[in-house]
Amino acid sequence: GYSGLETMQQAAVTNVFQINPGFTYLPEADFNNGRLGNVSVWRFDVPANYTLKMSAGDLRLGAFYEYSEYDLSRLDGTKDFNTLAFNTLWKSMINDDWGYFLYGAVSLSAATAAELESGLTGIGGGGVQYVWSPNLSLGLGAAVATHMEDNPNVLPIIALNWQINDRWRLTTLNGATISYDFSGDKKFLVDLGVAYQRREYRIDHYASLYDRQITVELGATYNFTPNVGIRGFVGVATDRQIQIRAHDDKIAEQDVNASPIIGVRALFTF
Repeated sequence: GYSGLETMQQAAVTNVFQINPGFTYLPEADFNNGRLGNVSVWRFDVPANYTLKMSAGDLRLGAFYEYSEYDLSRLDGTKDFNTLAFNTLWKSMINDDWGYFLYGAVSLSAATAAELESGLTGIGGGGVQYVWSPNLSLGLGAAVATHMEDNPNVLPIIALNWQINDRWRLTTLNGATISYDFSGDKKFLVDLGVAYQRREYRIDHYASLYDRQITVELGATYNFTPNVGIRGFVGVATDRQIQIRAHDDKIAEQDVNASPIIGVRALFTF
């Protein structure tokens, strides 16, 4: 489900509310087993967060909603899912060089026909951060995530934030993204990133659907003002796999061919 960790590197600004609605479409892709047909997915999501910067540190409260519709040509037709998540992040500096962060989130994710609360998962973690300069910092830590039909697992946190020069920036967290300030004034930016995505949905009282993939994404952002922008992106979802799990066991597993990704996202800061 949604963890919110991928937004950890967003700059904390005093009393700021951000909302970033987006739409993503993955066209038809065949299952490796041709008898199963193909699958296409479209998603609408609304991440939002409120950041409060205080002398002791930065507190961010986040919320997230996502609607996903899977069109499975030969597997019971269309399936739709809802995800609702809430997360909290605390960041503070111990001295000029060292800091720490603490993070926690809960997620509810299920098919529309199932009870949303039956798809409860959680994640919690923390770590330390070292700041070499205003342009270079590195955070290291770990998080523990629970799953609906699988054992909890430990996830490493490697959060690099490197402003290489006036135009180039590199960040890592659940993947890596490099961005280029094309206009030189943060009005028009392009970015290239790779990330791992894993979603899980409760489909009934006993079983859950797991959807995992690696995405490679090329995006372009245009900021009309410092508070309003739009980002379009294209890419590819590869190494895709869909599982059905029940009672902590894998019931079925199918690989899915690579698929294009098309999407758009609005950026609002208040």
